[in-house]
Amino acid sequence: MEFSRIVGGSVEYRSDPLGGDQCRINPERATRVRQGGGLTTAAELAARSRDGCPFCPEHLEERTPVFQGEGWEIDRIRIGEAVVFPNLIPLCENHAVAVVSRRHYLAPGEFGCGLFRDNLLATPEYLRTVQRLSGAARCCGRSTY
Repeated sequence: MEFSRIVGGSVEYRSDPLGGDQCRINPERATRVRQGGGLTTAAELAARSRDGCPFCPEHLEERTPVFQGEGWEIDRIRIGEAVVFPNLIPLCENHAVAVVSRRHYLAPGEFGCGLFRDNLLATPEYLRTVQRLSGAARCCGRSTY
């Protein structure tokens, strides 16, 4: 059985007619660069992907989008090492990305309290700004399509 589609921009909102489950799909995401390619460790993947990484400090300014439009006073939200900016290939209207560290790769044990703190302060700052600019903004959860 086919899912029903309601297309909003490039994001498709689909509903399963049998179970009522909903999902979002952005067909443009299929054009993203795929990672992995047979590499066996995270460190291997990190070493190979470093030069083209849009999230590393030397590329972030030129390869990531900025907040634009009326009411946005800054192009990106920055708190400590955390940087929040709009998702280039979004799944909803207010889909953002948070870069947690200036380092390209962190092993699980290298995520310190400071990194979490910076991200936990930057992300709500983004949410407060979205709410201020659009009082109708809602979470992209199941019940808000």
